[in-house]
Amino acid sequence: MRSGASYRSRTFDRHRFDIRVKIVINHYGRHRIIHGRTRDLSFTGMGVVLSREVASGTPCIILLKLPKTEIEVQLPAVVTQGKGFRCGVEFQRLTGEQKLLIQKICKALPA
Repeated sequence: MRSGASYRSRTFDRHRFDIRVKIVINHYGRHRIIHGRTRDLSFTGMGVVLSREVASGTPCIILLKLPKTEIEVQLPAVVTQGKGFRCGVEFQRLTGEQKLLIQKICKALPA
């Protein structure tokens, strides 16, 4: 996020969201899992802190277990920006069901 920008200056509000997450990337033909934590969530993406740096433009799959459930969700995404171990990811090609799920989670979270 740019210095001085607020969560509300975006197209979609960001909601504080702190859970464990795994990011799966294809690294030279092999799947690599990178562990991290979410920072925030919006209808179009999320901010995460990862255990290693990931380059902008890297396609990935986000794996997260929904709070208070055993449901693991897989969300296709691309890394859009990064600064050290912090990065933003933008969801890509979500199904209608995935979009509804993200919308439901966002509505349940404080802005």
